Amino acid sequence: MMITLLFSIYAVSANIIWNDNIGTSCDFVNNDLFNARTSKDECFQKCNQTSGCTHFTWSNWNSGTCWMKKGYVEKDDAFANADVDMICGIVRGSDYTQTNVTTDIPMMKLPTVIVMATNQTQILSISSFLLFFAFLFIILNKSYSS
Repeated sequence: MMITLLFSIYAVSANIIWNDNIGTSCDFVNNDLFNARTSKDECFQKCNQTSGCTHFTWSNWNSGTCWMKKGYVEKDDAFANADVDMICGIVRGSDYTQTNVTTDIPMMKLPTVIVMATNQTQILSISSFLLFFAFLFIILNKSYSS
């Protein structure tokens, strides 16, 4: 099992080729709602028919899997990857309404972490790990500055 982490200070979504709301060689990480075995062409429709699905990623995993996802997302949230068969997309007309959330957590500029893994489970595990350390950093930073 080989996992590679690359650090960069620029957004990689510029490498994604978008055709309306469907991009090639891209992934939306986290916010999984449900997954189903489908063809690449059926994934958009499957997400559109699934309550709460706002965006999706399709991969060759398990002979073709549509990873339906929830929550607000924009094209800039997609991560480029080297898998030319993988697609991601945003469903129009979903029943999701964006809500504005304000917090007192100061914004920090951290390097973008691009995760290249062999399957969706590895990506989710690494993302959760990195989020935990980012949260820990914020908490420790607040406690020392008080």
